[in-house]
Amino acid sequence: RLQILKLITEEELCVCEISAALELTQPTTSHHLRILERGGLVSSRHRGRWVFYRLANPMVKKLFEDALKIVKEGM
Repeated sequence: RLQILKLITEEELCVCEISAALELTQPTTSHHLRILERGGLVSSRHRGRWVFYRLANPMVKKLFEDALKIVKEGM
């Protein structure tokens, strides 16, 4: 799920783009995205048959960037 958040930090992506980037099946990717959406971390936008995901708000991006920084400093 952290990898998904990292991918959509800069731009919204459709499920198929996220699946391809992470080499996951589309159902698996959709499952994780639903969990992230229920948690308020991501939001979705439907366009025809496509669903696009982005971070829910700028504070989520800041929180994610700060968490990555802490993890990297701890290594």
